[in-house]
Amino acid sequence: MERILIIRDSLWPSNSQKIDPNLKRLIEDHRRYGIKLQLIRESSLMNDQDLIADFGIYGSHAVGYQVTDENHHSTRFSLSFDFDAVAQAEQRWDRLFAYAKPFDEIFERPP
Repeated sequence: MERILIIRDSLWPSNSQKIDPNLKRLIEDHRRYGIKLQLIRESSLMNDQDLIADFGIYGSHAVGYQVTDENHHSTRFSLSFDFDAVAQAEQRWDRLFAYAKPFDEIFERPP
């Protein structure tokens, strides 16, 4: 399983290597379960705002989108089995991946 996390600058300031401790714990929990993590600062996507989305690709069969309100509370989850929707999500993922950096590259583990 792979995840790309888009993180607000308030949780990971652009001029800092420090990340919010609660978020860092969540990330480390994911890693402990073998999930590969890539990180992107939200401000890095200012020229590609359409990439800021919460979605999952389920093999080559489905794509799901989490819809949120202005307070970032989940309002709906939509799931599509449409081949074109999956292909578009894969293209979005590839574009996101160009911005993403592996967690271990950003935050080196202590020896």
